[in-house]
Amino acid sequence: MTETRLMISGPTETKEMSLNPKGITLGRGAGCDVILDNPNVSRVHARISQDPFGRWIIEDIESHNGVFIEGQRIKAQAVLPNQKISIEPFTISLVQESNQPTDSVSSIHSTLPIVDKGSAEDRIIVN
Repeated sequence: MTETRLMISGPTETKEMSLNPKGITLGRGAGCDVILDNPNVSRVHARISQDPFGRWIIEDIESHNGVFIEGQRIKAQAVLPNQKISIEPFTISLVQESNQPTDSVSSIHSTLPIVDKGSAEDRIIVN
């Protein structure tokens, strides 16, 4: 299983935190899950959540200074691991860590016969 963490680099410090699939809000208001203390950040600036397909989506919540990915202002966009998100003066990225041991990885292979219009076909299923 993979755990996704949120890395936030600011003018004075860098923080890392677990990311909840239901989503978190970023801003400088008291109701935000992550406080970004800077006058350039709106009270409720952005939201990061996971869609039903497992992609992480960042949404700009009508902020004044915007959310930028690769220099482009976005309204809502899927974010890839290690892709840099900019909410000036903060840089945010998603970091994925695997919880499985990497030294003993094994897969079980099995073959199932599938009949389609009278012709048999072998499919390999990897678990």
